[in-house]
Amino acid sequence: MIARRTAYAAFVLCAALPLTNLCGCRPRTIDPILPGVDRAGLDIEQRRMILAQIVDDPRRMDECATLEAAPYRYLLTLCTKEDEGDLHGRADKDVPGAKDGDDEDKEIAYEQLKAQGQAYRGRLISRQGVMIEVEEQALPAGLNLPGYKVVAALFVTKTNELFQLRILVKQESDLAKKITEGFAKDKSPVYRVTGFFMKCHAKMSAKQGDRPWREPLLVCPEPSRTKFANVDVKTRLEESHMDVYLPSKSLQTVPTEERLILELATAPQGQQGTWVRAENKEFALTDKAQLAQAVEAFRRRVPSAAQTASAVVLRPPQVPDDRINPALSALREAGVRRVFYKDEGERLIPLKELVKE
Repeated sequence: MIARRTAYAAFVLCAALPLTNLCGCRPRTIDPILPGVDRAGLDIEQRRMILAQIVDDPRRMDECATLEAAPYRYLLTLCTKEDEGDLHGRADKDVPGAKDGDDEDKEIAYEQLKAQGQAYRGRLISRQGVMIEVEEQALPAGLNLPGYKVVAALFVTKTNELFQLRILVKQESDLAKKITEGFAKDKSPVYRVTGFFMKCHAKMSAKQGDRPWREPLLVCPEPSRTKFANVDVKTRLEESHMDVYLPSKSLQTVPTEERLILELATAPQGQQGTWVRAENKEFALTDKAQLAQAVEAFRRRVPSAAQTASAVVLRPPQVPDDRINPALSALREAGVRRVFYKDEGERLIPLKELVKE
């Protein structure tokens, strides 16, 4: 169970952001995994495979701190196709399949992102708030987007929810300068941010005793400035104890270009046992030679994974979940030490089961 942050009722933006003008206590969302080719040129199966590489396991803070390069590049590329206003318009739509009048089917809460981040990756989230820390970064290696750079930021919403941002901006953008100057003068601009949820990303800070913490990370285009007045945020951060996150710093991680996807499959007609797909081949999990070949093919295709290969067992809903552990064990026996799983049949926990009022 996850409790709402109620210890400090003083709210960072209460003087600047009337409740009726916010996008709500919970972000509007829409599932981007829809039929057809998306704006980055990937079809539904390609998107599924690339997002499955994202690992968000609170038991492994080192992996939570890793930004998997291939999915990260993909989400940044999507941010070149639409601006914040376009994404916000899509984020305000209902999630396909939601029940009429049932807000919990239409919206994803901060608490749900923290509890089941793997189930929501790629969803659009829209918030209003202030940035309290910014840093300009180079584009990730292998991303050919001339004229762009990335701004990394910490972002605080009305209800003291902390998000991390990776904002794709043009080279001439002075966003980072404006945020830094505003924070120094205790007059921070209020922005609306809309971006793709990637994972709950781990960082740490000295005021937290260098203990890792993880918060939702959005990959987004340049945010829109709202009409609200600048906020004297520094004092309110101290009053709400949100200042303990500053300054933040990164954890040491193993660079991860891609993760091998081992997808559980139903056995072909006339066959029995657990079958899997990997590196464009389908075979029985008991066929150790085929699995070893798939792992070797992955290592050849992704040279950076030669010594630090990582894999994700992907379970579609139609495959029994008791097949997961044998697949994880088989990968370890094949020499892959960093192994995880993504359960597409995972039950989504309703907000009322996560929140203690």
